[in-house]
Parts: sequence; C-alpha cells; structure tokens
Amino acid sequence: MSEMAMVEIVARALCRRRIEWNRRQDEKPFPSEERIQASVNHAWPDFGDEARAAIAAMRVVPYSLLTVGRDVAYARERELRACGYDAEMRTATLQAQWEAMIDAALRESPGEPQARQERQERGGA
Repeated sequence: MSEMAMVEIVARALCRRRIEWNRRQDEKPFPSEERIQASVNHAWPDFGDEARAAIAAMRVVPYSLLTVGRDVAYARERELRACGYDAEMRTATLQAQWEAMIDAALRESPGEPQARQERQERGGA
C-alpha cells in the first residue's frame, strides 16, 4: 500500500465519520467493516474540500502544542545522543513530535488554549 497524502487521510476519516453518523441516524443495523471501507473507498474524494479546510486550520499552532512538541524533541534528542544519530532517527523524532502535538490537540476542549493563555497573561496558573 502506498503512502496516502494528508488530504486523503483526513478526507477518508471525515467520510468514515459521516457514514457512521448516518447509519446511527437511520437506526439500521451497522454494516460490516468491509462494507464501510468499500463506501469510504468510493466516497472519500467528495470530502477533499473539508479535508483541506481542516488541514489549513492546523496551520496556526497554539503555543501549548508547540511546548508539547518541544518537550518530545528534547527527550528524543537525549535518547539519540546516547545511541548515535542519523537521518532515520531524526525522522522518528519529527514523527513523535507531530503525534504528540496532534494527541494534545485532540485532548483539548474548544476554547481551552485561549482560556489558558488568558489565565497566564493575568498571572494565574
């Protein structure tokens, strides 16, 4: 299987979510995984615009996520220095940073980063 472009990954996720949501609304028996995957394989291109919008929205990275990425990078750098360092390990570090930042973003509630920043600006924790 070839590597998918990020637009396709996000479009497939949006498509799957819509198919599953529609099924719950219909109150019909849930289709098999194979059937869902076949539907996603067919319909995901229709979600390209939404996928691009979602990816574009991630262009601005909140400071809270940058600190997560920085912390992961520092930890990985210490590990890499201990065992030697090469381009493949650097790629793994970037992957770990990306995953940590996305995981942190998914844990946040809407408005949470702004509220945290406002508290910090007021001198609170």
